[in-house]
Amino acid sequence: MKNENTLAEHREQAISLIKNYFPKVQEALYYLEGRESKHSLAAYIDIRDVLSHFATLLREDIDTESARDNIANLCEHMRRAIAEPYQIAFENKLGKIDDQYNIYKYRLLKWERILFLHKHHFPIHETIKKNVINAKNLWIEGRRKKNSNMWDAKFEEAISHFIEAYDVLSDLEPKVQEVYNRIHERKFALYLALGGIVLSTVIAVIIAIL
Repeated sequence: MKNENTLAEHREQAISLIKNYFPKVQEALYYLEGRESKHSLAAYIDIRDVLSHFATLLREDIDTESARDNIANLCEHMRRAIAEPYQIAFENKLGKIDDQYNIYKYRLLKWERILFLHKHHFPIHETIKKNVINAKNLWIEGRRKKNSNMWDAKFEEAISHFIEAYDVLSDLEPKVQEVYNRIHERKFALYLALGGIVLSTVIAVIIAIL
C-alpha cells in the first residue's frame, strides 16, 4: 500500500507540474512566434518528452525509483521548453541586426566622411555598439541562470534577462535604420546635385556652340 501511495503522489506531482508550468511553455512559444515569426523545434521535442515521461508514470508496472527519475526528467524537459524560445528570439534578433549593421559598415561607412555625416553618426554608432554589448551580457547572464529549477527565482531572472536583452536589440533597430536612411538621402542629394551640374554644363556648352 505504501508503494501505491508513493506512486500516486508522484503522479499527482506530475499533474501539478504540467498544470502549473505548461502555460509558461505556451507563453514562451507565443513570444517567439509573435516577435520573430519562428517556431522552436527543440521546445516542441521537449514537450513531446514531457508527455512521454508522464505516460510512463501512468504505467502500472513502474516502481518508485523509476517514477522519481521520470519526474526529474519531466521537469528538465519542461524547463528547457520554457527557456529555449526566449533564447531563440534573442539570437534571431541579434543575427538580423548584426547582418544589417555589418552590411552598413562594409558598404556604406566609407560614405560618412564623403557626405559629412561622420560627426553626426559617431554617437549613434557608439550607442549601437554599447547596447549590443549590454544585450549580449544580459543573454550570457540568462544562460548562466537558466539551469536553475523552474520554481527558483534564478530561473525567472534568466527569462527576464532574455526578454530584456531582446528589448534592448529591438530598440536598436530604428537607430540602424536611421543611419541607413540618412546615408541614402545624402547620396541621392549628392547624385542630384552632380546631375544638375553636369546638365548645366552640357546646356552651357550647347549654348556656346550655337
